[in-house]
Formats: sequence, structure tokens, C-alpha cells
Amino acid sequence: MNKRSLYVSLAIMVIVITIVTLMAIPVAQGHTLIRGTAAILIPSVFVSVVGVMTLIGMNKTNSKGFDERMLKARGDAALNAFVVTLITILCIGFVSEFTDGALPLTFFEASMVSAMTGVGTFIIIADMQDAYLGMKEKRKLSAICFGAVGFFIVLTVLSGISRNPNADNVVTMLSLGITWIAVSVEMFIKMVCDKRAEKMETADEES
Repeated sequence: MNKRSLYVSLAIMVIVITIVTLMAIPVAQGHTLIRGTAAILIPSVFVSVVGVMTLIGMNKTNSKGFDERMLKARGDAALNAFVVTLITILCIGFVSEFTDGALPLTFFEASMVSAMTGVGTFIIIADMQDAYLGMKEKRKLSAICFGAVGFFIVLTVLSGISRNPNADNVVTMLSLGITWIAVSVEMFIKMVCDKRAEKMETADEES
């Protein structure tokens, strides 16, 4: 584990979350000070915990079966995911700015779209290089779980839209569902490619 990089990343994350939280507390609307503060602190703490666990997991290098090739592959995946996330954020920002805010996305929805794009990109690229799960036997179960959850979310959202076209969090939930479906599809494709490669190797050895 690269402790120096991990500590710097954790420090930056905590500082940013703290600043954003402190900026929001004084202007919390529709609540008393205590309730408003609690409503802001709860999601901030949740995001902080998720961030800490994610950073520690990504920096963990002493797991069984983990090697330097996987570390490099994760680094490549993380860099590409960062660029894709950055471009997504810039796209949303510029489109909103040059259309006078006409883009039908709230700040929360824009954040979730950007986050899910980055997460999906990282998982897909890392898994393509056998650097995300690390063990092939877990890929099938993970692919099924990701796909089932993704389809369930998308179907639930579409069902809700049919009853109420103005339902809340439609964009957010669709982003999440589509991301998990994309990850599931990649994992299934990866399994098919691996099996085909194994068959070709076996045929070559027999010949």
C-alpha cells in the first residue's frame, strides 16, 4: 500500500467534504438549525465513509494473488476513469452554461451522472485486465449480481415514469442502473473471451 499517496488523498477528500458541508450548513432552508445541520452531516459522513473504504481498497496491494501487473492495470484504469469523469463534468457544465441553465439536470443529478460514469469506466477497464476482482471464479457471480440489480433499477424507474412522468431521481437511478448493466455486459464478454482463449491454448497444446 502506498501510504503517502493514500494519506494525501484522504486528507484532500476530507478537506473538500468539510468545506462543502460548512458552506451548506448556514443556508440550509426549510429546517431548524439542528435538523438542517443533521440533514447535511448525514450524507457528508456517508460519502466520507464510502470514500475512505474506496481509497483503501484501491491502494491495497498485499491481497492474495495481487501483483504489480494488477497495480499498473488499476492505475491505468483509474487514470482513464478520471479523464472520462472530468470530461463528463466539463460537458455538463459547458452545456448548462451556454444554454442558460436549460439542461434538465439538477446539481445532484449531474454529480451522480459524472460519478457513475467514472465508476463504471474504472470497473470495466480494470476488469478487462483482470485487475478489479482479481479472481476469475468471482466474475460470473458478480456479473449476474450487477446485471440483476441494474435491470431491476431500470425497470423500476421505467415503471415509475409510466405512472408519474415527473417522478424524482429518474436521471440518478437510470445512471446507476445503466452503469451496472454495462459492467455486467463487460464481465460476461470477458468470460466468453477468456473461455475462447483457453480453448485455443488447449487446442494448440494438443496439436
